[in-house]
Amino acid sequence: MADIIEQTNDKLVLRKMIAASREEVFSAWLDPDSLKHWMCPGNTASAEAQVDPRVGGAFRIVMKSPDHESDHTGIYRVIDPPSKLSFTWSSKATDRTETLVTVELFDRRGQTELILMHERLPNAEAVEKHKGWLQIADKLADHLEKHANDFRMVLQFNAPARKLYEQFATAEGVRHWWTRFCEMEERVGGQASFRFPKGDFYAIVKILRLDPDRCVEWECTDSKHPANSGFVDLKDWVGTRLRFEIDASDSGRSRLTFTHVGLAPLECFGTCSSIWSFYLNQSLRAYLESGTGQPTVAEASAG
Repeated sequence: MADIIEQTNDKLVLRKMIAASREEVFSAWLDPDSLKHWMCPGNTASAEAQVDPRVGGAFRIVMKSPDHESDHTGIYRVIDPPSKLSFTWSSKATDRTETLVTVELFDRRGQTELILMHERLPNAEAVEKHKGWLQIADKLADHLEKHANDFRMVLQFNAPARKLYEQFATAEGVRHWWTRFCEMEERVGGQASFRFPKGDFYAIVKILRLDPDRCVEWECTDSKHPANSGFVDLKDWVGTRLRFEIDASDSGRSRLTFTHVGLAPLECFGTCSSIWSFYLNQSLRAYLESGTGQPTVAEASAG
C-alpha cells in the first residue's frame, strides 16, 4: 500500500515502492494507453487520456465512473527521464485552481521508490479529496506487475510518423541511430542482423510486421552477449520480441511506444534497459531532431 509521509493544509506527499525499473514507471506516466488502466481512484472504472509529453505540452485525463466523469487538465513543467516529472493539475476538486504535482523516482535495488508531492492545493478539504493518489499509486504498481516481463518506453519526437517509421523498417534507418553494422531484408518474413563489433554483441531477428507509419515488430532468432558480460545465458534475447509502435499527431510530431517483450526477467535487463534508453531517447532523438545520431561504429562499444 502507498503511504502518506507528509500532509499539510495545502500539500500531500506519498510514497510507494514499485517492483519495476524507473524507466518503466516513468514511461507509464506519459503513456495514454497505460494511464487509462491505473489513473482510476475510488470507484473510477477507467480513464481517457490525451497527452503531449514535452515541457510545455498539455494533457487531459477524464476519469470515468458508473455515474459521472471527472475532468483533469494540466501542463508538463519538468520531464527528466527516468528521475523526475512535474506538471500542473486542475480539476473540480482543486476548485479549478492550478496546483502542482511532482513525481520523483529512485532506484532501490531493482525496485523503484515513487515519491509524489501534490502542492498548492487551495485548502485542507482539497488535500483530503486528493488522497485518491494513494489508490492511483497502488493501481500503477499492480498494472506494471501484470506486464512485468516486458520493457516499455514511450517517447515523443519532433518528427513525422513516416520518418520515424523508416528508422526501424529500413537498414539505412537503423544505421542512423543504433548500429552502422546492420543488414536487412526489408520485408515481412525477412531477416535483419545488428552487430556491434568491439562490444562483441549481435542480434539477428525475423521481421514479423511492417505496418507503414504505424508499427514495426521483430522476433529475435539468434543473439549473443559478450563473453566478459558476466551473464550465464549469453543468448537470452532469443525468443524475445521488439515492437516499435508509432502514433502521429496533427502538429507533425510522433509518439513512439517501444516494447521489448520478455526482456524484464532476463539477467541482462538492467544493462539492456539502460542501453535502450540511450539509443532511443538520445541517439535516435539526436538524429531526428538534429540530423546526427550516435550509432555504434567499429571503435565504439555496445551492450
